[in-house]
Amino acid sequence: MCLLFIFTNPSAKDGEYSLILVNNRDEFFTRPTKPLHKWASGIYAGMDAMPDREGGTWLGIIDKGRIGCLLNILKPVSEFKDLKEVQGRGYLVTDFLNGSKGSLGYLNDLANSQAIYNDFRLVTLEKYCGEVKALHYNNSDRNVVTLPHGIYAFGNSYPSTSFKKMERGKKLFEDVIGKYGSVKQESELVSSLFSMMKDKENTHPDPELIKQSGGHHPEMVNEMGNIFVCGKEANYGTRTTSIITVESNGKTRVIESTMKEPIDVDNAVWETRNFEFHLNCCMECKCKNLA
Repeated sequence: MCLLFIFTNPSAKDGEYSLILVNNRDEFFTRPTKPLHKWASGIYAGMDAMPDREGGTWLGIIDKGRIGCLLNILKPVSEFKDLKEVQGRGYLVTDFLNGSKGSLGYLNDLANSQAIYNDFRLVTLEKYCGEVKALHYNNSDRNVVTLPHGIYAFGNSYPSTSFKKMERGKKLFEDVIGKYGSVKQESELVSSLFSMMKDKENTHPDPELIKQSGGHHPEMVNEMGNIFVCGKEANYGTRTTSIITVESNGKTRVIESTMKEPIDVDNAVWETRNFEFHLNCCMECKCKNLA
């Protein structure tokens, strides 16, 4: 499970951000994962290392102007398809980042595909002529949506619904951007975003969360009412927080704070990695800002 907040600004001036993105990855603590690094293909991302799912990711960016983020949709255990019966969802991000088609073409192909997946939401972002445009797709209704610029919260609910923690997180995100939305306040912005994503105010009971979580570990369900999840008995929780910022001039920073493996929840060691590079416009863009 994951939680994602994005802010896109189509008219960012010098010293302002075109994109601010922050993401929590919630996962079983025993699932092997490689931390943020630059892949041979040029992608900057953490990497799933689970057998039969190696090479997938939940969030990635490539300097060719593309970002992808995957969010699994929470379902009752009885409705969840066995992993042997479905395609790995983490490859959806890498296939998009490495592919030849832009967001609209890629997501339309997904909508017409016969491949079987457990339910998911996929947010794709691309840089066109200096601005970052976002699209959203979910395979439950095969709906591709172009998102107007602004602030958005995405979680593990269906697009037609929302968990309470998503609404709480969106308000916190808006407050942080309102206070520290300029590049000169970068250190305050990053620190506040990391703090926000460790928020443990519980919003449970949540009717939508209850509806979607039948059969899951009770502790896990209760913890899912938090922005920061820590289910010791369920061996599940927030183990990675990632931030991506893109300035008006294309300067991009990717920062990841992640639990070092093997994970000991009571004595967790958090490691931080970061990369800086210039984000070019995507290959479909007709401007001159191409690699």
